[in-house]
Amino acid sequence: MQTEFGYHIIRRPTFAEVKDEFSKEVNATATQQADSTYLANLERTSDIKIKDDAVGTMRAASKDLDAHAKDDAVLGTSTAGNFTMAKLVHWISAYPQRAQIEHGLAQAPDSQVTGFLKNVMRNELVLHQADSAKVELDSSEMADLHSKFAGLVTAAWEGLNVSPKVLADSGKTASQRERVAAAHVEQYMDGLMTQRARYVDVPIPLKSVVRDKYTWKVNQAGLARALAQATKAHAAADSVKAKNRPASAVPLGPPAAAPSSPQQPKG
Repeated sequence: MQTEFGYHIIRRPTFAEVKDEFSKEVNATATQQADSTYLANLERTSDIKIKDDAVGTMRAASKDLDAHAKDDAVLGTSTAGNFTMAKLVHWISAYPQRAQIEHGLAQAPDSQVTGFLKNVMRNELVLHQADSAKVELDSSEMADLHSKFAGLVTAAWEGLNVSPKVLADSGKTASQRERVAAAHVEQYMDGLMTQRARYVDVPIPLKSVVRDKYTWKVNQAGLARALAQATKAHAAADSVKAKNRPASAVPLGPPAAAPSSPQQPKG
């Protein structure tokens, strides 16, 4: 091809060279279309119905989703049965964007909240059908999940300084090792309150498993003590900053007197 800049040679790859990439693109498009058709048919035939008070229930629960982990309030129904607040909390806990979702439930328009609920109910229906068809993960997929979960556990252990390696020689019995581990956690909390330790975020999948497996509760007295310690630490830090702040180079002097009111002319 000739242009004002000279001759240009354009080479078009042969089909043999691009057939794999072409097949991949065609299959991807076909898969997307099939998925869209399947989901549309699933939603149409599953008789999804949203309760009139669902949005209000979700907004109220968004203030503390964990408190509604066993809430049987029905948000909607379908051929798979009742979809409860507890199921919604379970789904939200699986999303990495949990904080954004909580904010959306509280602030987004009703139409968006309803749309989110429908999407989650549709996902529940997909799982229901997969279970009915006995679809299971293969061994390599299960091994990958186990490996990733083990990585979450190890990261939490090391962050809190309670890994088996650290506690290996801390006691002969399980109860002795538990006391040592509790002391490590106590030290970590003290360091966290005084900003000497890094905050360790426990991922939601690990938190869900631990909460389901073990008995737990929030110690309100412990929270009050931690808040008091944090307040004291912040006050001490502020005091040190004020003490070390350099004095002003220009004395402020006494405050200026307020201007007197203008006298009214005598008539």
